[in-house]
Amino acid sequence: NGGKENWLPDGKQIIFSGHESGHPDRVFLQRVDSGSVRPITPEGVTPASPSSQKSIEVSPDGKSFICKDHGKMAICSIEGNSQPQPIKGLDDKDEVVEWTADGHGLYVYPSGEPMLKISRFDLATGRREFFKEIIPADRAGIFTPPTIRLTPDGKEYIYSVRRYLMDLFLADGLK
Repeated sequence: NGGKENWLPDGKQIIFSGHESGHPDRVFLQRVDSGSVRPITPEGVTPASPSSQKSIEVSPDGKSFICKDHGKMAICSIEGNSQPQPIKGLDDKDEVVEWTADGHGLYVYPSGEPMLKISRFDLATGRREFFKEIIPADRAGIFTPPTIRLTPDGKEYIYSVRRYLMDLFLADGLK
């Protein structure tokens, strides 16, 4: 479903977004060895990332992932045995890049901006700390915000931009 999936750290399971016929989207867990699939979120609880190019953000310990519960950011259990836990302090415009390596925080930035102003967000306190600003060297032709992947330690990243460049020609003397 639009590239929203991710392997769990054990390499034996994958989570993905999808829906059963006639039902809203939700997140499912599939075991690779048996192929068995089961839903792990209530209907309507989906991956947090609005970008179809991003995978589901799974915690470093493989026990939870970032989801949206009726439009609000939350943490969902991979086991599917509890209700989504709201993340206080994140708003609808925040985009989650990655979990921090210790699993106690997230790297986030406001979506829709031409530059990425990334902050570390502490899940326990809701406190944000500026981390890094990434500005494409040449912003000509960029109409959509960049997408980014960041390592959990925050030391390395890769981002992509989509450019729409055109040539304008002036025709003189046409009748």
